[in-house]
Amino acid sequence: PDSMIEDVSVYKARLRMGERLAYTIEADDATRALPLSPMLLQPLVENAIKHGLEPKIEGGCVTVAAAVDDGKLEIRVEDTGLGFGVATDTAGSGSGLANVRARLKALYGDSAKLAIEQPQEGTRIRITIPVNA
Repeated sequence: PDSMIEDVSVYKARLRMGERLAYTIEADDATRALPLSPMLLQPLVENAIKHGLEPKIEGGCVTVAAAVDDGKLEIRVEDTGLGFGVATDTAGSGSGLANVRARLKALYGDSAKLAIEQPQEGTRIRITIPVNA
């Protein structure tokens, strides 16, 4: 999962946001070695930055965490931004989430799940996919 966070969109956001943007990656070596379909995480990280952190004056942090439990890979993309749907001036069309959902369905059928959670601060997107799909 860490290769996705180092993508061009994060680099561009770093240029715009400077020190207001931080990120962490939480995954052990075995989890990082698992294959992951391209374009699953990139839209989620972009959304976290664009809709959650960029409009927040002090910025914040994006965390990408991945772990395997009971034959399933769980990936979390979490930000400390404004929260889901709060920044109306950056409201998107929802196509990023829709594309990720469609991609999960095409690749894993009903075995994959995408959940949007609202912790006390920011937004958390949780993807669960079978490891041996």
